[in-house]
Amino acid sequence: DIFARRAKSRGGKLQVEPIGLDARALARPEGRLLDASVLAAAIPRRAQNFHKGLAGSVGVLGGAAGMVGAAVLAGRAALKCGAGRVYLALLAENALQIDMLQPELMLRAPESVLGAGEMTVIAAGPGMGQSESAGRLLLQALASPAALVLARPLPAAPRTRCSPRIRRRPRDSSNARRAKCRQTASARPGASPPVTSRR
Repeated sequence: DIFARRAKSRGGKLQVEPIGLDARALARPEGRLLDASVLAAAIPRRAQNFHKGLAGSVGVLGGAAGMVGAAVLAGRAALKCGAGRVYLALLAENALQIDMLQPELMLRAPESVLGAGEMTVIAAGPGMGQSESAGRLLLQALASPAALVLARPLPAAPRTRCSPRIRRRPRDSSNARRAKCRQTASARPGASPPVTSRR
């Protein structure tokens, strides 16, 4: 990879020359550039009388022992992106009770956030760890009607059920097992086709 590791510091100016091939037709891009135009379309201008109750609620599920910072950073990002209310569902037993830089973040127990039924979006995964309890909480998030954002690596959910509506690209053996679970569920008669997010 000429953009990473040792090659990045040893390479010179990179110049790309066309060779007459249609790159988009040969290799469909898997991502897109996040620029100002994308954000402007996703976050429309708000009215003068707009208040946070109209901007939805985000629940961030994560922050196991030693990894609370990951959930805090995700919650701060949700606030800066315009979310009305942001709840941090921290897994760590002795987690902080307030974020002094963003005191508007509401820190709650995971069960209270997942069971409230008020979340517009649930972001699961930041600093979540690989414990069995994290896997059970992930199942509760999958069962929620809220839109779901997953941040890898995810904990291994118990084998009692799997969601046919979540698609992940397998990067290692654990993600490969989850992808197999998804394929099996999608093959069931009447199952919904897999999508990358739920609405």
